[in-house]
Amino acid sequence: MMASRGGVLDRTVGALAAGARARTAGMLAGGLGAILQVDYVRPDDGRTFVAPTHAALTPRQLKLAIDAIRAADIDIISLDEAHWRLVEGDFERRFVCFTLDCGYRDSIIHAYQVLRDNDVPLAVAFATDFGSGAGELWWVALERVIDEVAELKVRIDGELRGFICDSLAQKRATFFAIFNWLRTIEEESARRFVREICRGIGLDVAALSQDATMNWQEVRMLIGDPLMSLVAQGVRHVALASLPQAQAEFEIGEALARIETATGVRPRHFAYPFGDATSFGPRDQRLVREMGLKTGLTRIAAPLGPEHVGNVFALPRLPLDKRFANESFAATFLATAGHAVRRLASGGRAA
Repeated sequence: MMASRGGVLDRTVGALAAGARARTAGMLAGGLGAILQVDYVRPDDGRTFVAPTHAALTPRQLKLAIDAIRAADIDIISLDEAHWRLVEGDFERRFVCFTLDCGYRDSIIHAYQVLRDNDVPLAVAFATDFGSGAGELWWVALERVIDEVAELKVRIDGELRGFICDSLAQKRATFFAIFNWLRTIEEESARRFVREICRGIGLDVAALSQDATMNWQEVRMLIGDPLMSLVAQGVRHVALASLPQAQAEFEIGEALARIETATGVRPRHFAYPFGDATSFGPRDQRLVREMGLKTGLTRIAAPLGPEHVGNVFALPRLPLDKRFANESFAATFLATAGHAVRRLASGGRAA
């Protein structure tokens, strides 16, 4: 019976991999490429809830993604190489590159061996407060609270509201409602709010954050591998658009300086904290450019198109998560890229 089950599992995994390769080839046909974004890489720990804003997959699913990309004859390259191809107009080969946000320790531990064994470069976005133990992963703390409780009562804009968190769908709705509201208020107020609800279940946000992210010693060990590189993500991981210009300049410039001091290497790329369209603007793109960085990375889910050849300071990234295992990449994965290549081939470079 055990052998039979193993045979079924092997056939199932084989079918998934074959389907992933076929769909990837079709979706990437003729495409410029994509920057892939991952939050969590970890074994299935039985947790029922992962925040819908987080792209999560297991090490096995990461390996499946790598195999499918290569089977589709797509280059896996570094972020530096992706930048070079964009600015030089080198679109003869389709490409992807891998990025991982926030320097989550368990993600690095579980992703590193898979990537290293498969010779895959990785760019890790990192806010420097996490390296010194001062950072607050308030969005992860919110996720943990919602994962643990069946009901949550909180005061939003002065009104007491109750959220039922029994089902996965209810947990997702609760996270979206609270997270989206927190993104509209002042950063310190959002952090105080999350600390308060964490106290209600005995969760220490500071301890959680220190346990969940790399420290400077681990960062130095990571980037000692030539396949690994660091992307600055500010000092405190705060949406730049919410800050006056002087503070936004500090978040970028000080992050670069702290990383260089701690590691001896100055980052060449910047990832906008949170990365959605409300979290950064033209001013912030200009600051990233003026500070000598090569690219600005967003979390706007889209493939690379001709418009990004002329603007490398607001590059989209496609989330790569466990759906890859049975649905390949998201249905929009490079769906528009064939048109992009044709435009570029005919001389229609974006301004």
